[in-house]
Amino acid sequence: MNHSKKPIAGFTLIEVLIAMAILAVAFGAIFFAANNHIQQLAYLQDKTAANWVGMNAIAQYQIHLVGSGIAGDNESGSENMLHDSWHWTLTSNRTQNKGVLRLEVTVKKNDLPAELIHLVGYAVSNEP
Repeated sequence: MNHSKKPIAGFTLIEVLIAMAILAVAFGAIFFAANNHIQQLAYLQDKTAANWVGMNAIAQYQIHLVGSGIAGDNESGSENMLHDSWHWTLTSNRTQNKGVLRLEVTVKKNDLPAELIHLVGYAVSNEP
């Protein structure tokens, strides 16, 4: 009779703990990267919506208000874009070119204090 002990296959407690530590670090890094990516996507979506709102404000001024628009006009309004409410402010100023107005628009999300985007556009004025 041969009673030799066969080695038991498996992992030691230290090996299991090291593997769990490596997995914890890896999953933590993946979670951090995914969270950062989601935040960047939300920021880019807000920036895009704010840009569209600002361009709409400039286009509306160029189309509808330029006939009566004079330098120094201030317009403001709100618009819904991508399921959010946005507030814009437009200021027109004279340029060196006669009859051309410089339009500056700032856009902010209604629930945030700081502006998200600042756009500049131009319009032809009927002002002499």
